[in-house]
Amino acid sequence: MLCPPRRSKQGKLCLAGTMNEKKYNRPWLLSNSFLFLYRFFANIYNPMMKTYHKTCRELKRQHFDSMKNHQSADPELRKKGALRVLEIGPGPGYNFEFYPKNCELTVVEVNGHFRDQFFAKQVDHPQIKLDRFIVGFAEDMKGIPDNSIDIVVSTMVLCSVRDVDKALKEIKRVLAPVSSNIH
Repeated sequence: MLCPPRRSKQGKLCLAGTMNEKKYNRPWLLSNSFLFLYRFFANIYNPMMKTYHKTCRELKRQHFDSMKNHQSADPELRKKGALRVLEIGPGPGYNFEFYPKNCELTVVEVNGHFRDQFFAKQVDHPQIKLDRFIVGFAEDMKGIPDNSIDIVVSTMVLCSVRDVDKALKEIKRVLAPVSSNIH
């Protein structure tokens, strides 16, 4: 079940996690409310963020261009000129346009209600091979093997994770030893 908003150790407002049912008189009401909020957020995100993404497009393009010079730690992918990329919190897929060709993309998204928007946008970017879409948290990416990712992308996410230290430890765990690029 999802929990009501709470403050993290860093004082940030958290919207996801587990809920102690004994603490709340009506856990079904809270869980339904937060499922509604996730769905609502997924539906208003695109209109709200359109201006932000237009404003930051060139800056993001310049930043993501550094990926073109990066080589995969996997010898087979290196031969193909491909990279294995993990994006944490892709939302509806606004970063697709910035990824290099032959990219193998794994995503971890806390809000499963972005799935339809994500896959609709992914159709416009056939140069990206989607490896996995995982509904989960940055703090617990056990579905991703150790040392398997060349580049991690996290845009507007770390400010809202429940535990930044755990998320960074997970990022370090999944990054291949040769990789040092976190975007």
